[in-house]
Amino acid sequence: MKHPGVFQVTAMLLIGTVMASADEARGSIQEKRGGWVERIDEVIDVKPGGTLSLDSDRGGITVDAEKRKGVRIIVEKTVDAYTEEEARLVFDRYSVDIARDGNDVEVITESEGRRTRSLQTSIRVVVPHNYNVDVETGGGGIDIGDLVGDVMA
Repeated sequence: MKHPGVFQVTAMLLIGTVMASADEARGSIQEKRGGWVERIDEVIDVKPGGTLSLDSDRGGITVDAEKRKGVRIIVEKTVDAYTEEEARLVFDRYSVDIARDGNDVEVITESEGRRTRSLQTSIRVVVPHNYNVDVETGGGGIDIGDLVGDVMA
C-alpha cells in the first residue's frame, strides 16, 4: 500500500485551507480622512426570484432594487487608526462571508472577539426588482427600496 508523501499531504492541507476560507470577502484598504477604509464590492451572478439573506451584528443596511441580473454587495468598514497595520487588525476581526446557492445569496457579517467602538460599518446591497429579502442587524437602521418580492426585516 502506497502512503502519501510529505509534499502530497502539504498540498492537500493547503487546498483544504484555501477552500475553507474561500467564502470570506476581502477588500482594498485606503487611508481616508484621518482613518482607514476597507471596501468590499462584489457582484454575485444570480437570476431574479431568489432570496437575499443578510445577517449583520452591527451597522446600517440599505437594500436597493434595480433592473439587473445579479446581486451587488458593498461593505465598507471604517476605523480611526494611525497606521494601516492597526487598521488591518481591526478589519480582520470583522468577517464578511458571502455564499451563493442557486439564485439565493447569503451574507453574514460578524465581529470576532471584543467589539471595538472605533469600527464603523455600512452595507449596501443592490438586488433585481423581483427578489426576496430577509435582513437582520444587531445595530443600525434597515432601509429597503421598492422591490417585488417578500421582505422580512
